[in-house]
Amino acid sequence: MTMFRIDNELLIKSPKRKDILAILAVIYENLSRQGRLVNKYNITSDLKRALLQNYELIEELFSLKVFNKAIANLVTKGVNFSVADFTKFKLLETLSNFISKS
Repeated sequence: MTMFRIDNELLIKSPKRKDILAILAVIYENLSRQGRLVNKYNITSDLKRALLQNYELIEELFSLKVFNKAIANLVTKGVNFSVADFTKFKLLETLSNFISKS
């Protein structure tokens, strides 16, 4: 499914990165609440992968909260996230960076 494909190298270099990630966070969180649509179009794994792959790019607290809410929504729908996922996609590292900044 191409709706979740984003060129991370372009996104990293973009001066609008924070804005783009905030928009993506809202889209991901909204989709994570739409169980019927996500199941109908079989995009659960794509949504999970998109959340994980873009997580380390987050720089703002708003985006972090919304990404976390989307992950929590998927977990309540039975999607499994492993410690290996969190390590591979630097979720814990990103969270620790936010904690150390506050």
